Amino acid sequence: MGRTGLERPNTSIHLLEAFTAAVQVLPDPRIKNRLEELLILIRDTMTSDNGTLRLFFEKDWKPVNHADSSRAFILENSYFDHISFGHDIETAYLLIDASKTLYGQVDPNTLAIAKKLTDHTIAQGFAPGFYGIYDRGYLFDGKTEIISVKKTWWSQFEALHTLALMSQFFPEENKYTEGFAAMWRYIDQELTDHRNGGYYNNGLDTSPQDTTGRKAHNWKGPYHDGRALMMIWEYANPE
Repeated sequence: MGRTGLERPNTSIHLLEAFTAAVQVLPDPRIKNRLEELLILIRDTMTSDNGTLRLFFEKDWKPVNHADSSRAFILENSYFDHISFGHDIETAYLLIDASKTLYGQVDPNTLAIAKKLTDHTIAQGFAPGFYGIYDRGYLFDGKTEIISVKKTWWSQFEALHTLALMSQFFPEENKYTEGFAAMWRYIDQELTDHRNGGYYNNGLDTSPQDTTGRKAHNWKGPYHDGRALMMIWEYANPE
């Protein structure tokens, strides 16, 4: 990748997830303090004003930003600086879960940031008709462009889950329930291997070659789809 020593929010959001679960089973004050620190760091430092999660930081928490570079440089080094729609919409859920665990209910500031992350993804990261969520985007001259049209399996499930969650908080906003229903159809039609079971690595509408690729590999953590399905069931059956 060419760069070392950077802080990566992907690590922090999963630490947030782990500490949230730890507090739920062992509400030790020391663990709760670490969880609150992570919540504040991710919510107030790692998210940008436009509703996206910055992907890498220097040690002084200055975000890696290639916006002043050439288009060729930006695309060549997009790993370090792009809009990751899947991480944005996943982080929305993780922030809400952490806040609810800490305070008994979601604090208004955290809910507002989570909604902003979700709404930006809805506006910029989905294919028309919610037919899958794209992998990467970039803000070129004030306009978001899709720079990777792949529809990675884990992002689809994180989107499905967070849309279901947001419909609980904002039932008057139809985009969440409509998006959830459309994403369920997308997963069924483009991601599910109905013959052999499991899910392809990417949606077949943009990655048809994945019908013959490996479905299992070292990065294919089943908690994305497993957690999404279990949490959606819980929302639908609260008692």
